[in-house]
Amino acid sequence: MIRIQLLVTFLLGLAIGCNEKSTSQAEVYDSAIDALALGTQDGTTGDAVRLLESAGVDAFPALLARLDDDSDACDRFMHAVGSFGDGPHEPYHPSIGRACFDLIQGQAEGVWPKGFRQYHVLNNSNIREWIGQRKGKTLHEMRVECANYSLNSAKQKHEQDPTEWTKTCVEFLTENLAKVQNAN
Repeated sequence: MIRIQLLVTFLLGLAIGCNEKSTSQAEVYDSAIDALALGTQDGTTGDAVRLLESAGVDAFPALLARLDDDSDACDRFMHAVGSFGDGPHEPYHPSIGRACFDLIQGQAEGVWPKGFRQYHVLNNSNIREWIGQRKGKTLHEMRVECANYSLNSAKQKHEQDPTEWTKTCVEFLTENLAKVQNAN
């Protein structure tokens, strides 16, 4: 498995213009993040996303470093949507920073249906601190911690407001925790 990852890293490095001899892992991840940009060559963006996801927590420092990057992300990574308002509809392209946030959140918490996202742990305000406080933890440990926190938040909300919706949230997050605990 490690050989395959090294081969993928090497090939991606070549595909995005890195020199194998002088390229550190951090540079490979940073180049992969560059490949998320609007106007990137077809196919490269998908390879970059797969590399960053397969790297797990190893790619987090590079992703965190680019959270404030407001350059446009590639349409293939995050679909461009029209802006709303009275004027002409200008296309809105999510930023590289948003793409980096989504990659970290997807790794740490998973991708949930929209209605349950209020229970996500990570947000723009806390992501750097939250990840920083968990240096040395595995991605699996982070996932379990996030799933536990989200479930406990939903249970607390359900105790305060016992509706059918909050019950559904608790059920979804209970299943999510079980999946996360059994994965690895």
